[in-house]
Amino acid sequence: MVALRMLFRRSPLAELGPTHKALAQGEYEAAFALLETVAKRPRNLTFQATYRLHLAALYALYEEEGIEGGALELRTAVGIDQTIVHEPLYQALYWEFAAYRGESLGEVKLGIREISVLEDPIAGYHAACALLAVDGNKSAAVILDLLGATTLPRHLDWRRWSRLGQAQQKLGKFEQAIHCFEQAVALTEGYERESERINLASCQFETANHQGALTTLKDVNDEVLGDNEEFAVKRYLLGRIHLENNNPNQALEVLLEGYMIRGLARETAFSIAYAIGQVLMTLGRFKEAVKAFAEAVELSEGDNRTIALHEQAHALTESKCYAEAQLVYEDILSDPSYARRVEVFAGLAEVLFRSGDYEAAETISRRALDNGATAAACFCLGNISFECFRYEDAATWYEKAASASKKGSPDWVGAQQMLADVFAQIGSKAAPRLLQHAEAAIEYTDPSNEWHLTLSRYIELAQSQLRRNYQKVN
Repeated sequence: MVALRMLFRRSPLAELGPTHKALAQGEYEAAFALLETVAKRPRNLTFQATYRLHLAALYALYEEEGIEGGALELRTAVGIDQTIVHEPLYQALYWEFAAYRGESLGEVKLGIREISVLEDPIAGYHAACALLAVDGNKSAAVILDLLGATTLPRHLDWRRWSRLGQAQQKLGKFEQAIHCFEQAVALTEGYERESERINLASCQFETANHQGALTTLKDVNDEVLGDNEEFAVKRYLLGRIHLENNNPNQALEVLLEGYMIRGLARETAFSIAYAIGQVLMTLGRFKEAVKAFAEAVELSEGDNRTIALHEQAHALTESKCYAEAQLVYEDILSDPSYARRVEVFAGLAEVLFRSGDYEAAETISRRALDNGATAAACFCLGNISFECFRYEDAATWYEKAASASKKGSPDWVGAQQMLADVFAQIGSKAAPRLLQHAEAAIEYTDPSNEWHLTLSRYIELAQSQLRRNYQKVN
């Protein structure tokens, strides 16, 4: 029996050939039928059990959806030959399904530690999938890279590239991920090629190569994809690209197409709802944005809930629903782990300011300032001083807000606009400062923005005051 087992480990099972050929051609039903047929034939028990392992491996290609069928095949294999549990492929599959069920990274690593990637590449591939499922991306990438020196069946070869791309993407190594997805696209056909193109476009977008991502997405055949998850993800990416390219109306159109697809995974539905909210904010449709972010909150899981609530609070603020916005901001602050708590304090201060509670707004602004929200906090403190006619104080705060912001950014432009407003109130003695800040702000202010006309008038006023001042001197 030992000699037979060693011989089997070194040589592939002859009847796996037609199955692998069917898988390479994307004929999954045929592959299942072939394996089920050969697994039922009377033969050596070890061989019977091993064919069951390969059936389980087919189910594993479907990830979470394959858990039930795959687990059943593993139990069947053990029922035929209990020693099969020592096979690397069994161990890899067992822990892959365990990972899909939510097992910890530590347990998965412990379970697959004795699998030799080079001796059993198929087991190595499934071990890497187990690691990916529990965010063991670095370890998975190492294994998948090692598998490049082995010979995998064609249906796993392109998947190795795809999985390696996923691992590199999660590790933030986008250029390496792009190379991997390009290889996967080259090795696939039909539906799988379109799916890999979407993965490639996602990575290109992450590197700010929006034109490259758009070109890749245009190559995706929607008829091959059908109305499914990938179709929706494509619309999500197109929406993000259009928004980045300042085409919010186009972005909204494609995002709504994607959101209409039924049966989306919660994560995909969340991402699209969240992006719709962002687009609506850009379009100034704040009340609709509130609803979109509310849907995103309902669809969210884990940290995404607080992220969506933060955007909803901002939308409520812009909708002048200050009481509701305050409640949401306070809800967010109850999450001590939220990474953007400082921005939440700044947002809450803005809501309190707009509500007319200047004392509370100043208290929260100073707390935000102490925690590092310099630009937002200083801007709010400037607003409070401005409303209380303390123009010198207001100018000081707005200058600090501008200094803490990148030139041309919304915070910087807003500070410059308000500085112009402050010096316009001070009078002719501040004409040089009025001209300075009005000219700085108008350069970055869209002509359709109401501020553009105000700034134009401020520039005319400052120039007129400077001429009068000059005439008085002379």
